[in-house]
Amino acid sequence: MSHRRPAALALAALSVVLLAGCTAGTTGPMPTPSAPSTTPTAEPTAGAEPTTAPSPAPVACDDLLTEAGRAYLDQHGFPHHPDAPPFDPLAAAITEAGGSYCAWGNPNAEFALAIARVEFPAAETAAWTTTFAALGYTPTEGTVYTGPADPSGEASPAASLADGVAVYVDHPDHLAFVALDPA
Repeated sequence: MSHRRPAALALAALSVVLLAGCTAGTTGPMPTPSAPSTTPTAEPTAGAEPTTAPSPAPVACDDLLTEAGRAYLDQHGFPHHPDAPPFDPLAAAITEAGGSYCAWGNPNAEFALAIARVEFPAAETAAWTTTFAALGYTPTEGTVYTGPADPSGEASPAASLADGVAVYVDHPDHLAFVALDPA
């Protein structure tokens, strides 16, 4: 029980920080796993391992899609919106960590497809798992996570966390549209 108390206190503190960020009315950055780094840290903090290998550059939006994803967009005529900001906190965290964020849809309606994807060093897997949990994503099957319930009744967002890749999609069915290992 003594081991659970520090973890519970840390989780409570993280919850307060996250809730304060939600109610403060600002859009400041939220804590995320480290952004890509190409140089080692001169003096790493206690317990942290510096990222010394260069992280891959963000993937181009067209390269994020599978053939099924391209067919879906073509079938519905949804254009790409290159300047659309991430609207989900997990998509924002992925983007802030150096990942790609892409959105397509009818300009007069909600987005029809939103994807965020980032590659990260294996040493950051625990940090990403914590970020997913802190943002309300729960593991459902294998590497798939379900996001918080959508208050409008729409399907909840989904995500995947596996093999050094974190992925966000706006709808669970859209995971099939993401190339998890783009060329």
